[in-house]
Amino acid sequence: MDTAANGIRPFEIDVSDAALEDLRARLQRTRWPHAIPGVGWSQGSNLEFIQHLVERWLEYDWRHHEAKLNAFHHCRAEVDGLGLHFVHERGVGPAPVPILLGHGCFSSFYEFHHVIRALADPASYGGDPADAFDVVAWSLPGFAFSDKPDERGWGCGRMADAAHSLMRDVLGYERYGAVGGSWGGTIAWRLCTEYKDSSLGMFLTQPPAMGAHQAPGQPPLTPAEEEYTRKGEEFELEERGYYRILTTRPESLAFALADSPAGLAGWVAEKLRVWSDCHGELGSVVPMEEILTSLSITWFTESIASSHRIYYESMHGDWMLGPEDRFDVRTGVLSLPGGLPYEAIPEETCRRIFDNLQYYKAAPSGGHWPAWEQPDVFVEAVRDFYRPIRAAAA
Repeated sequence: MDTAANGIRPFEIDVSDAALEDLRARLQRTRWPHAIPGVGWSQGSNLEFIQHLVERWLEYDWRHHEAKLNAFHHCRAEVDGLGLHFVHERGVGPAPVPILLGHGCFSSFYEFHHVIRALADPASYGGDPADAFDVVAWSLPGFAFSDKPDERGWGCGRMADAAHSLMRDVLGYERYGAVGGSWGGTIAWRLCTEYKDSSLGMFLTQPPAMGAHQAPGQPPLTPAEEEYTRKGEEFELEERGYYRILTTRPESLAFALADSPAGLAGWVAEKLRVWSDCHGELGSVVPMEEILTSLSITWFTESIASSHRIYYESMHGDWMLGPEDRFDVRTGVLSLPGGLPYEAIPEETCRRIFDNLQYYKAAPSGGHWPAWEQPDVFVEAVRDFYRPIRAAAA
């Protein structure tokens, strides 16, 4: 494929020295908030932990990690008036299957940095070359190194349309799979629902369920489903404040987060702690250096405000899903015990939603970012789901 003819341009991450100096100066000038002694994490991010994280950020070597990031094959291409960034790693095997990896909020393409090569070149990681994928890990519009939309309407629906154009029109894949959780999962649902002829199946780590619902003609909820629903209701009461802000007044929060790296760290770290399977010990599953790399990507690209906007746009007129929606596309689900309660979804709930559930696995561990937290589990599950699909398509 002539990538130049399709408008694909190589891209290299290159943060300026001035931006590095500015970050350091801002971290050093942090004005810390008052906190009640002993309050811990009960009211949000813990002061002592964020102070420690900022100290680590001051010592962090961005250039070292920038070089590691640039070892991937980064590209940009224009889609629907926006420059989109993506990592494109060609599969090493007899018949690689193209898949799109979609991330969510408080994250970026970096979420998949442990799994991209293992999926593309399985033989180099102890796998079968017949399981190779052409991997496309993109930055959603407004995230990381993709452009920021300057107009309304860029919720998950329009992002899904852009993702389809990227995969089909730019990269030339007539058929492809979609993989994701969080907003990346929502985009996968839209892709495989709206563009069925192109779908090789969707693999989800956060299915579209906010609890179990008994539709007419379905059997009663099982005890596991009732417990799943109860935990979801508890989450709604204690952990959804961020969602209320981002779906109603995201710009008010953006001023502080765009101006203060310590503020950004405090906002994101609390979500990493609660949503990952770290048992309250942030850094025990995802190393601190990688947390700082993720924060640095968001900071240097000045994308916290634009990345938050997907919440507002998706809830104000864009395509969203309800409990009555069902899906007949080929679906695989990885249920995760240590993240959001909605991610620990029982198999019977999946079967209420998906008419063509072909794969279900309850992971032994892992939370909201399974490719980051448990890359081996994630890679194995993705391979397992697509193996019979690729065999049927051969």
